Amino acid sequence: FDGEQNAENSSTRSCSEWYDRSKEYWDDQEESVDGVLGGFESLNPIDLQSSLYFMNRLVILCPKLNVKGTKSCAAEFGAGIGRVSKGLLLPLGFSRCDLYEKSSPLLWSAPEYLGDDNASKCRYYNIGLEAYEERPNAYDVIWIQWVLIYLTDWDLVNFLSCCGSSLKDDGVIIVKESICDSMEGFVVDASDSSLTRTEAHLLCLAEMAGLEIISEEWLHDIPKNMFRVKMIAFKLKKM
Repeated sequence: FDGEQNAENSSTRSCSEWYDRSKEYWDDQEESVDGVLGGFESLNPIDLQSSLYFMNRLVILCPKLNVKGTKSCAAEFGAGIGRVSKGLLLPLGFSRCDLYEKSSPLLWSAPEYLGDDNASKCRYYNIGLEAYEERPNAYDVIWIQWVLIYLTDWDLVNFLSCCGSSLKDDGVIIVKESICDSMEGFVVDASDSSLTRTEAHLLCLAEMAGLEIISEEWLHDIPKNMFRVKMIAFKLKKM
């Protein structure tokens, strides 16, 4: 029993150190679009345009999806300074956006970046994805971009499961994430505690979380020194 307890404590300590290192990395980044995009500010318009195209197509596929109603609500996880909320979600028509971000310096810079009008439509939560707890019937759209790579497999499944339980009826989860080549298995970057997965790996974890795919699309015109990026729309699988 003592051996099992020690192993559990060691695992918990390792996870905590892993997440702390990631937080430290992002706390040190500039509170700007260039900072949250890792020096790829030029990618911002391409990224937002592709996301807009994807969302417009998704609205056609899911006509009951509420993006413009007076009670429409979206969540942006790994929000940073609110880049996606300002550039996509609020312009689409959501009446409220909830920003979840673990890095305090980035999150507290969000209201100024968003501007007074947009900032008043947002709520701010200074927590990491691994600490998120479900909020039943809260969101029409949950947007998760370039942040699942900072979760362990177990925490990723738990997080996506909580997201599924937080959706309103006909709500969707959008994952936009870096994907490594299938021959690599996965790629770990110790500098920021990230783990880039293959498409099959990511989809397996999403299935374990009770999600199913609605639509998917690769991001084109990205720098050659970046991982490929895929957008995937999920809904909660009907039991």
